[in-house]
Amino acid sequence: MTTAIQAETTEEPRRRIKSRIGEVEIVDSNVLTFPRGLLGFDGRSEYAVLNLPNPGMERFKLLQSLDDPGLGFIVTEAASAANEIDPNDLQDAYKQCDVRPCDALTLLIVSARREAEGVALSANLRAPIVVDVPRRIGRQHVMSNGRYPIRFEL
Repeated sequence: MTTAIQAETTEEPRRRIKSRIGEVEIVDSNVLTFPRGLLGFDGRSEYAVLNLPNPGMERFKLLQSLDDPGLGFIVTEAASAANEIDPNDLQDAYKQCDVRPCDALTLLIVSARREAEGVALSANLRAPIVVDVPRRIGRQHVMSNGRYPIRFEL
C-alpha cells in the first residue's frame, strides 16, 4: 500500500484499540473517515488501516472499524486487479467521489473462502473504496458499469 497510509513508522501520538487481530496501537494518520459509512455498515464511519500479522500477506491490510472492534475488512490496492478495471471507470469514480486522481488511492475489499484446495481470495471490483489520501476521507463507490464482478479471483 502507498506510504501515505502506512503504519508504525511515525512519531505521532499513538492510541490503543481493539481489533479483529487483537489489541493494537494506531496513529491518527492511519485513520480514515467514511462520512457515508461502507455499504451495509452505516453508522460506522472511522476505520484504521492496519498491517496484517501474517507473513506473506504484505499486499493486504486490515480496514478496522474504530466504532466496532469485531468489524474489519481485508483490503488490497486496486493495482492487484489493474488490468480488470477500465481507467475511464476509475476516473468517473474519482469524479463522483470528489477526489483528484493524483490524491486517490483505490482499495478493493477482499473475501477469503475455504475450499478443498486451501483458501481462495477474491476482490470486489464492483464497489471499490476510493480514498482521498491527503484528507483521509474514504467512500465506497458502486461502479455504474455492471461488468465488474463482486468476486474477482486474486
